[in-house]
Amino acid sequence: MKKITLLILVFTFFTTVAQTTTTGQISLTSGYTVQFDVDATNNTVTMTMIGPSNRWLGIALNSTTPGMGASGDDVVLFLGNEIRDAYLSGGNVAPATDANQNWTLSSSTTSGSFTTVVATRALNTGDNNDYVFTTNTVNIPILWAYGS
Repeated sequence: MKKITLLILVFTFFTTVAQTTTTGQISLTSGYTVQFDVDATNNTVTMTMIGPSNRWLGIALNSTTPGMGASGDDVVLFLGNEIRDAYLSGGNVAPATDANQNWTLSSSTTSGSFTTVVATRALNTGDNNDYVFTTNTVNIPILWAYGS
């Protein structure tokens, strides 16, 4: 009986651990980082961005084109007090706002000259403009930007 109980505990532990993956903290430039934590058990992804508190912050997910990104790249923007779900329409233009705002701002805290932004959304929103996260999501090609 002890062996069966131990086997069940070990299996449960590894099953639980396997359901969560992270990109780890990605350094974009001095003072600007992003991290994505995928929780398959709860079907959510949590994004943590840390950047200058006096700037807007932006990330384009799964971008495979250098520069401004290709049409359809998924974009997440933090604009001082709100999170915005958007997409790139191609070329040198500002991201277009998604009709469905799937990211939820969990917190935004400022300490000194840096802001830490935490936002969540479903792994797969069903929105064609949104990147689909999986438990294999550890390397995401991204573009990043910040501005005044």
